[in-house]
Amino acid sequence: MNFLDFHHDIVNKFMQKNIKINYNKFQMRWPYEDYFNIFNLPNLVTYLEKDLNCKFGNVFIDEIEVKLVDLRALNQNYYQIGVKMINEMTLFDDQLNYYKDFLIYTYSQIKNFINLTFLKWIFHNINHENIIISGREVDIDVYYEVGRLKLENNYILHVIKIIKKLQKIQPEEAEFGNLIEVQKKAILKIQDKIKAIK
Repeated sequence: MNFLDFHHDIVNKFMQKNIKINYNKFQMRWPYEDYFNIFNLPNLVTYLEKDLNCKFGNVFIDEIEVKLVDLRALNQNYYQIGVKMINEMTLFDDQLNYYKDFLIYTYSQIKNFINLTFLKWIFHNINHENIIISGREVDIDVYYEVGRLKLENNYILHVIKIIKKLQKIQPEEAEFGNLIEVQKKAILKIQDKIKAIK
């Protein structure tokens, strides 16, 4: 049996299907579809139009779709990296435990990103306003981009955690040290992008 066979069970046990947040006197809901699709765009639009009592224009729906496609690609990319690293573990129990941890972690990261960044980006775009962070007005697109980069940064940090576990299991394997260095360089690039945006 392969640890990947447990994907469906883990997803069904630990992942909510309908998620709600309160923001600026509104309760917004969004339908979590599955690990890879994140949400169905027409369903999200239907939920939010009802919750926010407004109608989204086609151009705005297209903007949301572009961001959704990007999030799906990001999620898929780090899923493949994580699974590749977990496959290097020799014990099935380690594989299964790290896979479960990886799925729950990445799900919680994407869920938090949708709740704390994506939905706020939608809300403030609908209202044609920037967001106030620590008493400072921040362009909502900049806010979104910084949040998106932080999400990617968190994914990389979790991959590093898996690689470090592999390094402990197989200390003679020099490739793991190289992989950690590659991931650390990716983090530095992300941090440079964040600094440049801010």
